[in-house]
Amino acid sequence: MVIAVYNNKGGVGKTSLVAHVGFRAMELQKEITVFDADLQSNAVEWLTNGQWDNSTTLTRGSVTITTDQDELEQSDFSIIDCPPAFEVVKNFPNVNIWIVPVSGRFSVAGAINVVEQVKTYSQNSRIVLVANMVDARTNFGKKELEEINKLDVELFKYPIARHDVIGKAEMQCVSAWHIPYGIRSNTAVNLRIFSDWVISGCNAKGVYHG
Repeated sequence: MVIAVYNNKGGVGKTSLVAHVGFRAMELQKEITVFDADLQSNAVEWLTNGQWDNSTTLTRGSVTITTDQDELEQSDFSIIDCPPAFEVVKNFPNVNIWIVPVSGRFSVAGAINVVEQVKTYSQNSRIVLVANMVDARTNFGKKELEEINKLDVELFKYPIARHDVIGKAEMQCVSAWHIPYGIRSNTAVNLRIFSDWVISGCNAKGVYHG
């Protein structure tokens, strides 16, 4: 199972989603590989509590964290933090599930590009959009979800709202639910639900519940 988190628009929260899957796998003692394909290596930094020593591959509990693409072939379950580059889908032909975070008008356009690329280069892959940093309780959030739904692609059933708990988690290199009182936020709750869903192999079909 290879899962890739990708949108060719930057700033949509790809690394945040990947890092939280990694933290949750550590907690559940699930063996997965996190491949950081972005040259900024932010996922590696986050998952190693800011202590990354530029090693190609290292482990944290049950999780293998790597910047070496060859490690994907050694793993039964991998998740990729993809860079916002147009050639990504072509470069990763063996991805089973493309998870596409969407946040804002320009990222919807990016998601359209991803869908077209997957249909061209990876026709047997599943595509799931995630409304990330989207607050469905606001009029703006509702309009954004309407635009996302027009893409007629599977959508993860819980939107993950923008919240300062994410920024605090990134600064401290921990999960959002480990920030004091963080788990009280719907953002942290939905991030953990999302992480559990990914670790399960995305078994449940993602249907949005408004």
